[in-house]
Amino acid sequence: MQQETTTVELRYSKQDYVGAQKLHRSLSIRGKWVYGLFIISSAAIALILLAAPSAVRYRSWAPLFAFLPIFTLVYHYCLIWFCARFVAARDFKRHPTAQLPQRLTLLAEGIRYESDRGVFTLLWKDVIKWRADGKLILAYLSPRLFLIYPVRLATAGFPMDRLKEKLTQELGPAKR
Repeated sequence: MQQETTTVELRYSKQDYVGAQKLHRSLSIRGKWVYGLFIISSAAIALILLAAPSAVRYRSWAPLFAFLPIFTLVYHYCLIWFCARFVAARDFKRHPTAQLPQRLTLLAEGIRYESDRGVFTLLWKDVIKWRADGKLILAYLSPRLFLIYPVRLATAGFPMDRLKEKLTQELGPAKR
């Protein structure tokens, strides 16, 4: 049975672009586990250096092991905040094709894009992974190149539930 297709018009906003950069740069579940293990192991090393009588000459290294993981975590989140707030907003202003209106159509084989510059179809086999939050879906074409699908498209009639189903069917669950 052929499902009906709905074509909607999309024009990215600065908030879409900034939100996509935040989602892209946010830690995955695996990244959070790695940071957690890094913090725990560094704290354990700091405690061993402070508590072990045989490690007296290395005691001056204990603060490094105690504060290094905290510093790297704060650095990571400050970098995300800075990049999203300033760099992504600046990049959006300098990215003319992101500001063009385009029409999206969800097809069985992918998503068709139409704009004044041309037409192309993104095939499901070209997407390597996807991430989602409450506002956006990112479809990755490479580890750092992604397409943005704002959830607000659903109010215009775009079948976001079918998009998520198709991405899950083709690629598995969204990466977190």
